[in-house]
Amino acid sequence: GSVGSMFPTTVTKKATLVVKETKEFAGEKVVVEKQIEVGSAEHEALKKKGPKSNLEGLLDKLAGKNKNLTTLKKTEVDWGNFKQKEGIEDELQTYRKDGYLEKVSFLQRSDDRLDEILKKERQQERDARKRVAGPGAD
Repeated sequence: GSVGSMFPTTVTKKATLVVKETKEFAGEKVVVEKQIEVGSAEHEALKKKGPKSNLEGLLDKLAGKNKNLTTLKKTEVDWGNFKQKEGIEDELQTYRKDGYLEKVSFLQRSDDRLDEILKKERQQERDARKRVAGPGAD
């Protein structure tokens, strides 16, 4: 079977809505689509803010408040579009669950536990030697 069939997929999808914004990157207009979970803090803020009127948009443009994209943000948008186009979002979400940080944490806890066990064994050996050697044999 495929690798995907070896691992359970326990990803639950939440209701989302798509928000489109036009921003400027490297002198070009770029449409950024962002998925927002319904009921999230970002969704609530967007509902309160409401859509901008053409007048507000024009005033922002005149005041120099044009929405520029940073290279990092543009990369994030491109990666999101790629994941969506290739249909790998669910797969990435499934495997993220047991990601690098969780594995490092597990290995650290395992090492700590092993150190505790070894320390107890060494202490037990010292205590046993003391008993065998008798009192005052230090």
